[in-house]
Amino acid sequence: FSGSGTVFAQSGLCGGCDGQVSGFLAGDAGRYAGLSYILSTQLGLVSGAAAFTRDVVRATTGAPVDAPVLFNATDGNRSVRETATTFTAQSSGSADRFNYGGSSIQRSGAGNVDSGGVAGQVGWTRWASGTASLDGTLSYNANNGVHVIWGVPVTAMPTSGAATYSLAGATRPTISNGSLAPGTFTGSLGVDFAALRVGWTTQVVIGPDTYAFTSSGGAAAPSVALLANGTFFGGGSATGGRDGEASGFLTGPGGSHAGFSYRFEAVPRTINYISGVAAFTKN
Repeated sequence: FSGSGTVFAQSGLCGGCDGQVSGFLAGDAGRYAGLSYILSTQLGLVSGAAAFTRDVVRATTGAPVDAPVLFNATDGNRSVRETATTFTAQSSGSADRFNYGGSSIQRSGAGNVDSGGVAGQVGWTRWASGTASLDGTLSYNANNGVHVIWGVPVTAMPTSGAATYSLAGATRPTISNGSLAPGTFTGSLGVDFAALRVGWTTQVVIGPDTYAFTSSGGAAAPSVALLANGTFFGGGSATGGRDGEASGFLTGPGGSHAGFSYRFEAVPRTINYISGVAAFTKN
């Protein structure tokens, strides 16, 4: 953009001088602006430049659409846990790309399925039926894909007490080789803010099998370390002694919501993994 205007100075040295301004918007959704100016005064030309940041007003419904956000992504065989400095998503939960530290994950030919969001704090989706990049670009069918969950960084996280979290929404769990139709997910989280511990008790039904996937102690006795920034990562076990892991984050004011990503070995014990993501709301 560019334009001109009239300059006025309180000192009286300019009571109708000319000024020229030019600039540009930059960043995700025009979050930043650059501006340069030249002012003609009775003492000569005055010039300079300035940068501006748009105030971010977080949405109160659906998925968050303003950076930064924490995000977890997995296709069962590989996972990414990062902070996105810029990303492209809609409040419906559909998402296209997450950029972090010079790298990115993104969908290309894949579509968004199982998408959703809650309270402007957490969003989730699955990229399926096409190509998407997580650790290299791969092709997925309708029965697998890249599960992604993202959320606003937690603020004013409590330092005492405990809380339970109920399921707000989730992608349908998939097996990494896409040999089974997507299943169902249920579960809950527990957080001990004083001890900085988190735990989960979940159940996945896919194909002929039902898996109970829990952390040690489950949601009732949280045992996995919760970091000061609200993130966590730890191991869990699924029915039949299957190894697994989960990661996630608390999000929103006072940890009002949580994002959760998981993967564990499928039955029979093979190189295939069951995976998915879920969002929870603090009770």
